[in-house]
Amino acid sequence: MEYVPDIDFDVPLPASATEAMPELSAREELDMRARTVKLLSDLTGDPIEPNEDDRGKALDLARQMMTNPSQSPSLINYSNPTIAYLAGMVAQHDTLVVKELADLKIYIVNKLVAEQSIEEVEKELLETLEKLEKRTVDVQSRVIFDENNA
Repeated sequence: MEYVPDIDFDVPLPASATEAMPELSAREELDMRARTVKLLSDLTGDPIEPNEDDRGKALDLARQMMTNPSQSPSLINYSNPTIAYLAGMVAQHDTLVVKELADLKIYIVNKLVAEQSIEEVEKELLETLEKLEKRTVDVQSRVIFDENNA
């Protein structure tokens, strides 16, 4: 028994693998490269050990990415240890930002409770919800049949 896939002859093939790849942001490309470096390290058993030069290059890249986020640096010219170190720095930075935002949220909630009683906060929230509820529109769903595909 022979298996032949269905082929769409009117769909053009990309000229190269690069053309077939979607555009990636700098963060997406860094994540992809770091996962690949980690996988290769795990498969080969070779540990990733960045030296001082790798750390310096990763730090320069991080500064470049933070000062000009709209311009993606080319990561292709950097060594695997540099990419791995940079990915670690970015992940640590993201964790710190999330922690700072969580601390800020707690601070704001605590200040609100200190300024108003919980009853006042509840009352204001309920008033806001009522205002939003008045602005909603009731809709009913229905099935529409296409005459061409009936």
